[in-house]
Amino acid sequence: MINKHHFLTYDTNWLTRFYHQTSKRATMLRNKELQLTAPYEIIVDYRNQGQLDWGSWEYSGEFCIAKELTSIKKQFISMLEQNDGLYKGNNVCPRVKTYSIMQNKLLLKLEKASYFDQVATNLALDNPLDETDATSLQARCLREWDIQQSNTPHGTLPSFESSQLANTIGVSLGITVKNKNNEKVFLTRTRTSHVAVAAHQEVLPFSFSLNFNPSPSMFGKQQSIKELIKADFIEEQAEELGIDASVLDFENVKPLLLCRELCRGGKPQFFCEIELDMCYEDLQNHISENLLPQKEFTSTIKSYTLNEAQQSFSTLSPEIQAFVVAKSS
Repeated sequence: MINKHHFLTYDTNWLTRFYHQTSKRATMLRNKELQLTAPYEIIVDYRNQGQLDWGSWEYSGEFCIAKELTSIKKQFISMLEQNDGLYKGNNVCPRVKTYSIMQNKLLLKLEKASYFDQVATNLALDNPLDETDATSLQARCLREWDIQQSNTPHGTLPSFESSQLANTIGVSLGITVKNKNNEKVFLTRTRTSHVAVAAHQEVLPFSFSLNFNPSPSMFGKQQSIKELIKADFIEEQAEELGIDASVLDFENVKPLLLCRELCRGGKPQFFCEIELDMCYEDLQNHISENLLPQKEFTSTIKSYTLNEAQQSFSTLSPEIQAFVVAKSS
């Protein structure tokens, strides 16, 4: 049965029905010793690189959502707008068309897509299709349709090249500090009920969808992934956490992984970390005093030691699970 209450289903058993072959791959994000697996497939593991190079990107044109999904997108976006679920607007985002790795250097081929393209595809994968659309697409939901239309073998995540989802890039930053007991902890925040997906879930404290505004003259020319992320990072940080650049300096951010998230049908996600020379309790007070009211997050900042997170792993959101496994390996 299709989940009739959520646009996305995070249940591991549900995801295994669609991606059981991908879940067995050595590229899955897992710690065998601790028997922990996060629902992400690794594209690039930066943790083993001596010199951290985020890689490069090239502008490859514009993404057009499949014509079969045009009416579905319109209906879904209209429904969310009526419920004030899209208050951030419809920005242009980078879609991963394809990627390559040569001599340990990542190259992403990126297309312009819209945030609404992402919302109507990667964030609506398990929304049950109505009878007319289900008959037309020969699928019960978009997760099933994307696997079928891509001619992907059963149980396997479609490649970027064959997928018709938006597959726009997200960035998640873990913030690590020490508490008053001199224990190393990482921060989490809780999403509110106003968001379209992952409502009430604890997530990393600083996550965002990348914006993308390349000029036509940039077509086919290699650019820095680090600089692409840095521009959005600087713009988002004050709004997200109320922390200024003197505390949260992007030059101190280390990339951990670039992954594809199974929950969102292979949507690409960068995981990064910054270690701050601040006491957790002081940082918590600083954020509470400077953070403006938000629809997306509650005002509560929490922390976990790595051991605490490992012990409660099954209760964590996929994003935090990924960070925990990345730091445990």
